[in-house]
Amino acid sequence: MILSDGWFHTDEYKCLESISNFMDDITQQIEELKLEIEKLREEIKNIPPHKHCVNCGISIPPDKDFCSTKCEEEWNRMVKKKKNITYFWLLLMVILLLILLVTSGGL
Repeated sequence: MILSDGWFHTDEYKCLESISNFMDDITQQIEELKLEIEKLREEIKNIPPHKHCVNCGISIPPDKDFCSTKCEEEWNRMVKKKKNITYFWLLLMVILLLILLVTSGGL
């Protein structure tokens, strides 16, 4: 509150001063973060084009899918194993369905 002679009350002045200091700190933090973002953008520009091995995730040239024949063979074994497990469960379901139909007199 401003007194008749134009001066602020001490408590209100302190409040305004602390708000001003807070805003200065926030502004400084924002500027520091802007500089950090710009620095990271420059670092990203320096990363060469690449992709990652499908099996192990190591960085490889963009024209390859695997980092080595060992990784490719390992990946193919895993895919084959997953297919076999899927076929097994599908066959099991068909057999169980047939057993259910035969025992219930459906066939």
